Amino acid sequence: MEGNRTEAITQPDAARIIRGVNTQFKRGQIGSLQIELNAQGNENGLALSLNYDPKVMTFLDAAVGEGANGAALQVNSSQAINGLVGFALALPAGQQLAAGTHALLNLRFMSNGGAGEVITNVSFSDQLLPREVADVNASVVAGVNYIGATISISGKAVATVSAANYVGGEQAAESIVSAFGSQLAAFAQAAASLPLPISLGGSQVIVKDSKGAERFAPLFYASPAQINFHLPAGTAEGVAPLTIFSGAGVTSTGLVTIGKVAPS
Repeated sequence: MEGNRTEAITQPDAARIIRGVNTQFKRGQIGSLQIELNAQGNENGLALSLNYDPKVMTFLDAAVGEGANGAALQVNSSQAINGLVGFALALPAGQQLAAGTHALLNLRFMSNGGAGEVITNVSFSDQLLPREVADVNASVVAGVNYIGATISISGKAVATVSAANYVGGEQAAESIVSAFGSQLAAFAQAAASLPLPISLGGSQVIVKDSKGAERFAPLFYASPAQINFHLPAGTAEGVAPLTIFSGAGVTSTGLVTIGKVAPS
């Protein structure tokens, strides 16, 4: 108020917020990151890109969250190896979200091998798919805030990479994989003949594929810090738990993602 003049104070509309929910991952397990939207009540769809550190976690897949049942989802994971994934989600024509907070996406990640606690962040960008929110009339709406998430990763698991180039990500069945960790074998030993043995340095490696089949992996080399093994033929695509039994009685675990083909 100034003299006898009264100024009206306008309240801005409540902000649309797209956020990642802070969470914790365990190495050797699959973790889930939830993406939420604080909706105004007229939203029909959205697109965005998500950035993460591929050195500490690997993107697996995505599903529509409970708050967006019936929505169609498209995922662009062509740059996942570089820590970038794009998502486009849309409700059927004419449908819209009610005002309030909705769980839109559930993203699954595999924590890469290692030990100790790591704090990592995910953020939103326009690098793969430009960020936008569309209303029920397919018009882009303004005033959207994007808030990334913090993920705490703990536990211990072996790290697995391609033995051809020491790059992580998907590995193909019958390719050669290197596992890194500690106390993986009682002593260093290399395979001296064919067929490859399933025990070296007192250690054995078992791969359990996504269909539940368990197979001993043939070994090229074993040492306390590294084991090189051949992914068994017939290993199904998907996430495969890996178990290493050392000759010293130490059991180490990890995860390896099996794909149709893998870079080499």
